[in-house]
Amino acid sequence: SVVNQAAIIAIRSQANEVGESHLRDAIEAHRIGERPKGTAPIRSEEREIIAHHEAGHAVAAALLGTGKLDLVTILPRGNTLGTTLVLPVEDKRIQLASELRNAVMVLLAGRAAEKIEFGETSSGAAQDLREATKIVGSMVGLFGMSSKGGLASMAGLADCGVPVDAQAVQQLIEVELQALSDKCDELLDKHV
Repeated sequence: SVVNQAAIIAIRSQANEVGESHLRDAIEAHRIGERPKGTAPIRSEEREIIAHHEAGHAVAAALLGTGKLDLVTILPRGNTLGTTLVLPVEDKRIQLASELRNAVMVLLAGRAAEKIEFGETSSGAAQDLREATKIVGSMVGLFGMSSKGGLASMAGLADCGVPVDAQAVQQLIEVELQALSDKCDELLDKHV
């Protein structure tokens, strides 16, 4: 699949043969998505926001030791305007609460970097917030990892026929997310 993609990239660039750069682009396209075609260039102000956002992810990943920083780009790929790719150092079947919290902080770090540099956040953090909410939701609702207590699994309660207060769960998730966001802001404030 990657070699086929490299051949397509070579043809598009009117090359006579597939070279290392085509293979590298194909691997990147496979990992993080293809470069969008026919899109308008990104304004310099937006590029600056994207650069700070991605730098926030990279700095947090390095400070928290969440994995190997493999790629940071502000070139649009797939559905993103920029990408920070942090690869795990080892394959793991389970994750500790601290590892999940660090992963959430890395997701929130792009937004935190925007706040530090520009005094406000952008819509560019939407996918990061979605992923962070899913992780924290699992921590609270499935894994019993809420810092506010609550060992019961929401799925387990539902399986037993015990009504689950969705609003209370949502508030707990929001409290956890806000606490991690504040911790992330503090971390970047010290190191940026």
